[in-house]
Amino acid sequence: MSEVFDHYVKDVRHHEITILRDDGVYRHVRFGKPGTNNMRIEVITWPGHLCYAGDMGTYVFTRLEDMFEFFRRSQGYPVGAIDFRYWAEKVDAQDCVNPVTEFSHELFREHVMNYINDGVEYETGWTPEKVNALKDVVESDVFGWLDDGEHASFCRLRDFEYEGFEFTDIEFNAHKMCFHFEWACYAIQQVIDEYDKLKDVLTSPVPTNTIHD
Repeated sequence: MSEVFDHYVKDVRHHEITILRDDGVYRHVRFGKPGTNNMRIEVITWPGHLCYAGDMGTYVFTRLEDMFEFFRRSQGYPVGAIDFRYWAEKVDAQDCVNPVTEFSHELFREHVMNYINDGVEYETGWTPEKVNALKDVVESDVFGWLDDGEHASFCRLRDFEYEGFEFTDIEFNAHKMCFHFEWACYAIQQVIDEYDKLKDVLTSPVPTNTIHD
């Protein structure tokens, strides 16, 4: 399982579920450690919508009339196995600080290095030494700006030139799923699991004692 899932499991190991409202598709479910607000999760639904709110941000999803049906884990489906990109397509509103996706330094580096390797592969004159020198310049003149954000990094890439080598017509997506969004998705899945378990307990018939002669 992913590193995010490992963090999630550790963060909520003492959480308990509380159903605050349960009126058809109008629900308010709280999942948290008793006596503290730390890492507390709120899941609220109304027709066609589900809102997750908590320390990891706020996300609103829309897809089905009953969004518990959309997110509910199918029988036999592994805990934590989530198609994040598919769920992300159903996001109607996202947190302003922790959006669904975020700029990834690793993906940016990977795409740029692939472009370099492909660009010099069949070009004469690009000796291994010259390619290494090119990569050193890219490291300082482009990758050195990654901490300044996506816009600055792409601007440096667009303006780059070394010994006639330029990043011409290069386009790629350097975004990955945000840690906070994935954490929230795990929370939604577990909240619905815990809700279903509690509902089963509350609606199960109470056994009666039978007296035999």
